Amino acid sequence: MKTTSILITGDLAPQGRILELVKENKTKDFFNDFKPHLLSSDINITNLECPFVLEAKKIKKTGPYLKAPIESVNLLIEGRFDVVTLANNHILDYGYDGLKTTIETCEKNDIKTVGAGLDKKTVITPLILNKNNKKIGIINIAEEEFSVIPSGEYGANSFNVLELYKTIKDLKEKVDVIILIAHGGHEFYKYPSPEIVKRYRLLVEFGVDVVVGHHPHCHSGYEKYEDGLIFYSLGNFSFDWPDMKKEGWNQGFAVKFEISDSNEIDFKIIPYVQGREKPGVCLLDEKANKKFFDELEDINSVIQSEKLLMNEWENLVNSNVKQYLTLIQPTTRFIKALQNRNLLPNIFFTKIKNRLLLLNLIRCESHREMLINVLTNYDKED
Repeated sequence: MKTTSILITGDLAPQGRILELVKENKTKDFFNDFKPHLLSSDINITNLECPFVLEAKKIKKTGPYLKAPIESVNLLIEGRFDVVTLANNHILDYGYDGLKTTIETCEKNDIKTVGAGLDKKTVITPLILNKNNKKIGIINIAEEEFSVIPSGEYGANSFNVLELYKTIKDLKEKVDVIILIAHGGHEFYKYPSPEIVKRYRLLVEFGVDVVVGHHPHCHSGYEKYEDGLIFYSLGNFSFDWPDMKKEGWNQGFAVKFEISDSNEIDFKIIPYVQGREKPGVCLLDEKANKKFFDELEDINSVIQSEKLLMNEWENLVNSNVKQYLTLIQPTTRFIKALQNRNLLPNIFFTKIKNRLLLLNLIRCESHREMLINVLTNYDKED
């Protein structure tokens, strides 16, 4: 029985030592013993976490800016990546021009893109792949941060429930299998939040066969829900930052899906390490591999227990109380009165960075979820 295989990885951002490999034309050294998994797959997909830019103006935002030289596309070519997902929080760091250069660079090298576009229609349009007489629909979305333009004229595709329902419904009539790849969640947190669980399960209820998540910079677990599969976070595929040397950041996994003639989906998890002693991606040794799957089983058991998952979430919320409260301007009735009479400047909003920070806290789904829980818990303590 002929199957169609699709390998999906998490976030790829050519940084650090990887840029040296690109510069020295040694991209083959990036994949190490991971390469055979790419060679044996019919379709390879990765998330390109930064634009390919030569020169472009930065947008106004908070947080780090990511970019990579145009020749970094050679990493994608060497890895036989057929598709890159672009819906993430960094793809618009260098504006419309940076996005345009990225899409054009991929197109010139026969690499398809999905999840971002230069016009309103392209932003939300899913990708349909034809392989082995199998039609596979790919939808790519990101939480609403600086890569999502409110007007939708260009930029990344957002998690718009009404729009997604329509997209999934229309796509279901055209393809055999739908894979939705989502960029979102809480950074450095190995479990999905309550809202992420609801959101991804809802996508399966809409008709998605597989949901694959990334963004938290660490891997999470997976579950079978109704007729679908949900992988909450794959972790980093490559983020070679010299100051980041910890297991969560440096370990992740790819998933290889096998789609049968009858559209049944099987999968294989491929764990790896990246950004450590050797640049690039390397498979885990036997001991590390066993430890990885033992820990993955523990994560999955927490995801399956509503009580355990809520306990982990509450621990995370409690650990973030100070951080989030300092991001909100403290005020009193007296201070408000003075500000309303223009007798006291609104110190918090005089800096554009502070305005953008607050905007991101409110509009980004994961930040908003955390902020609401922090304020709710803080209120209980009073």
